[in-house]
Amino acid sequence: MTVNQNKLTEILSVQNTDVTIKVVEINNTSDKLFEIIQYELEEDELSAYKKISNEKRKREWLSVRILLKEMTGKYTKILYDDHRNPYIKDNIEISITHSKNLVGIILSKRRSAGIDSEIISDRILRTAHKFIPKDELQKFPEDSKTELC
Repeated sequence: MTVNQNKLTEILSVQNTDVTIKVVEINNTSDKLFEIIQYELEEDELSAYKKISNEKRKREWLSVRILLKEMTGKYTKILYDDHRNPYIKDNIEISITHSKNLVGIILSKRRSAGIDSEIISDRILRTAHKFIPKDELQKFPEDSKTELC
């Protein structure tokens, strides 16, 4: 793990010719993160940011933009389609995730890609039936089902 100049602790970094994945831990306040990125933000982004009242959400919003800048080497504005899916203008597919104090981004040059992070808890077992067949889930010991999901 490394801490970069942007006050995000790198948890995972994977890169090949087509895909880049980074996951970082947010370890700073929204005020500190805002200081890092504030002069890059456009007016509509500043307006959107000011509407966020939740500290956790502010930290996620800012961290995603700081991480994307680190990944692309320049500030890149995140746009949203009619379904609120993020995209960027550089013909690169983007997917964003955040969970607790983690933020992750995957960038793909050739095809759609997705990233998701979840904190391990028993809560996931309530929806496990949506992505793991019941007969498959029953094959695993009770104490390992959370990690399986």
